[in-house]
Amino acid sequence: MINSKKVNISPALDVTFKNLFGIEKNKYLLIDFLNNILKLTEEKEIINIVYLDKEKVGTNIIKTIQEKESGRKILLGIKYGEGTDTTSYDNGTTNNDNVNNIEHFIYTILEELYQYSSEILNNKFEVINNKVENLIEINSVNGDIKEIIMKIINNHRENLNTIKNKKIIEFKNFMFNLLKPEDPHLISIKAKTKGEEILNIEILVNEEPKMIKRSVFYSLETIYSSSPNGNFSCSIPKVIMINILNSNLFNSTEKGKTIPHSNYTFKEKDTNDEKGFEDLFNIHIIELLKYKEYGKKHTNELRRDNPWILFLNNPNDDFFKQETTPKVFIDAREELIYLQNNPEFQDLYDTRERQIRNEKSRMSSKRERQIGDNKSRTKGKKKCT
Repeated sequence: MINSKKVNISPALDVTFKNLFGIEKNKYLLIDFLNNILKLTEEKEIINIVYLDKEKVGTNIIKTIQEKESGRKILLGIKYGEGTDTTSYDNGTTNNDNVNNIEHFIYTILEELYQYSSEILNNKFEVINNKVENLIEINSVNGDIKEIIMKIINNHRENLNTIKNKKIIEFKNFMFNLLKPEDPHLISIKAKTKGEEILNIEILVNEEPKMIKRSVFYSLETIYSSSPNGNFSCSIPKVIMINILNSNLFNSTEKGKTIPHSNYTFKEKDTNDEKGFEDLFNIHIIELLKYKEYGKKHTNELRRDNPWILFLNNPNDDFFKQETTPKVFIDAREELIYLQNNPEFQDLYDTRERQIRNEKSRMSSKRERQIGDNKSRTKGKKKCT
């Protein structure tokens, strides 16, 4: 029987989106979501995913509560309003003081380790070199053997230095990834397609003005972490960064005002040719408000071609409450109803909504101040002339 109860929470809010699509038991929903919005062909269709953004040791970024009756975990995310917000609204930048301190600490320790290990190795090699020099000075050892001995010693020295540097880099990356705060709005997955292709996919639901730079950062970080020790001779999984916005980003051109889904990749500027970058790096930007406007006149097309986008905008649409409704949407609605009935999640939801309203209010006030300052400067210049 279809549950016709009204959904009162928005699946397009970051905390709801992550609780709906970011848990293991709902991964079939995320697979269907990705195949729909990315318009993947049958061979490239995603058949399985593995979540990568697990809770990290030593952080309180992702907290969970266990529901006794169902075993369903609620991802509580950052406790907003408890001093964990890292955004500076005065200058629009992100103050990652804790992350920077952690990184500085790790690098300091590693530098000391590097100097210490280098000193030990150099002392050892000094002893070995002295012994080798004494050996090759013996007249009975011919020149060819002496050359072979020196070659072996030098190769061994280079190999040890390479191994030492490699281990230090591995340890540095491990510690930094272990300790750095996880973005509570990000879903990171590794996906497998029917064609046995592996994809790295990052999904971010946000309201940030710095979204484009943030997307590039996450995408490049994923590419880097996919190459063991910076070895790019191996196969690098393709990266897909999906940004879902509850606001309009591109309104500067008439064309930009009407395109709700943009896809960015690497292409040669003049020929528009990807030249070896084919699908290596893709950033998708989905503007939900434009889809909502499009749906006013093209409801049937939206239901047919982009049902998940329709769901994010309006999970109460009649399309999702019919006997013919695909099971994934029925299940997704049930999940939302479950979440809105959970007091812990509802508290998180209300707090997050309040925080976003405050963010928008601060940004609006900042823009008004900038406009006022610009007008004052313009008037001042006119008086001077």
